[in-house]
Amino acid sequence: MLRSALSQLFKSNAESALIQAGIDPTSRGEVLTVEQFLKIGKQLLNDKSTK
Repeated sequence: MLRSALSQLFKSNAESALIQAGIDPTSRGEVLTVEQFLKIGKQLLNDKSTK
């Protein structure tokens, strides 16, 4: 699961970033498009910069 993999790096921010990016947290990384990966990255950067 994507949420599990990202939570190792981004802790509790991972699930909320996925949801805010419009990505199902239970998705597997290999099914995401490049655009979806970009959305996740942008959301994680936004979350980090607001804290």
